[in-house]
Amino acid sequence: MAHFDRTIPPGGEGRITLRVKTRGYQGAFWKSAKVYTNDPQKNIEVLSIKAFVKVPIY
Repeated sequence: MAHFDRTIPPGGEGRITLRVKTRGYQGAFWKSAKVYTNDPQKNIEVLSIKAFVKVPIY
């Protein structure tokens, strides 16, 4: 699930929050999300999340 600032002024900063549900995952995994912009030089940017999930001991 992603949450982000809809409008960012030129030269300004914004925030993108990516949430990954790790239930059912074990070990290393990798997820990515594409961000589409109106920048003519970089109209698509890829954000990557690489993590290692440890199994809790109950």
